[in-house]
Amino acid sequence: HNTKLKSGQVESSDDIWKLVLVDLDKSAMLEEVLDFVAKSRTNKTYNTNLLQLVRILRGNGYKVGILSNNSKDRADTMRKDGMHDLFDAVLVSEVINYAKPSPQAYKLLATALDVQLSELVFVDDSETSLSSSEECGYMPILYTSYEQLLAQLKSLSVL
Repeated sequence: HNTKLKSGQVESSDDIWKLVLVDLDKSAMLEEVLDFVAKSRTNKTYNTNLLQLVRILRGNGYKVGILSNNSKDRADTMRKDGMHDLFDAVLVSEVINYAKPSPQAYKLLATALDVQLSELVFVDDSETSLSSSEECGYMPILYTSYEQLLAQLKSLSVL
């Protein structure tokens, strides 16, 4: 069902929960589940080290963007939290109708950043999200720790 959300076939993450609960024959739990999901969204925190790194990269003239498989709702929360102001581009799969690792999602990100795919360094904590790197031509970095990311960016002469 999440694929339907990411591709725009359904309008909200609430609709996904309705579908899931119908599949599980638990439709009566919808209100309880939606309440839990809403509370979990408000408890999200951001990695302050990564946010500082974004500021450094932008200060050094690099364009920095987000390509997220999150929902419109989560993107709205990020916007309210000021996250969009820190990045040159923020693309959300539910809005662009493509999800990682679709090559089209990366092409849209490169276009939004006004860079060539061959200039794009993409960091993600999911190997699956990085699986189209060879096909697309971007440089993948699998995020495992902040220190590892810094080391890899230094090896690319980005830092």
